[in-house]
Amino acid sequence: MNSKDKIQTIKELANELRFGKPFGKPITLAETHEMESRLNVEFPPELREFLQTFGSLRVKRMEVDGYTIVQETLDLRENYPDTFPHNLVVVEGDGYGNYYCVVCDGKDYGKVIFWQHDAPLEGIYPKYPEGKPNFWIEGPDFWTWLLEELQRIKKIEDEEKQHEKEKVKE
Repeated sequence: MNSKDKIQTIKELANELRFGKPFGKPITLAETHEMESRLNVEFPPELREFLQTFGSLRVKRMEVDGYTIVQETLDLRENYPDTFPHNLVVVEGDGYGNYYCVVCDGKDYGKVIFWQHDAPLEGIYPKYPEGKPNFWIEGPDFWTWLLEELQRIKKIEDEEKQHEKEKVKE
């Protein structure tokens, strides 16, 4: 599926899963460059396109807010200077102090990873890149990750609806 198809499917899923207006105000190119400058990174094309197309996304069980990623990223850099890499940019928190982040430099540029704040620096995780046991790759790029997350949320919502229907029948 190409980026254009992913974006269209994301729009459809977001509108179906929303509990209000799912998308925010697009972030301008100048604002995007300012964000990159403050973080001293270059956003991958998919993240830049998301910011300039939607700005933010809020649906059931998920919030990707382009307006807060700079502050959240800077906070993690300050609070976890030894374990939060400076080439990561936060795109969503899990509510438990862990974050989905986009890699903005290096061999994994453009991938989305899950950064776990309290993972031991030594240990075995099935998906972690060599030498980085406190995070692992969740998606090959931002659009793919976002689409898969929305599909996962949709599946959960559908299962809950089905469960409710079965409960009513009993």
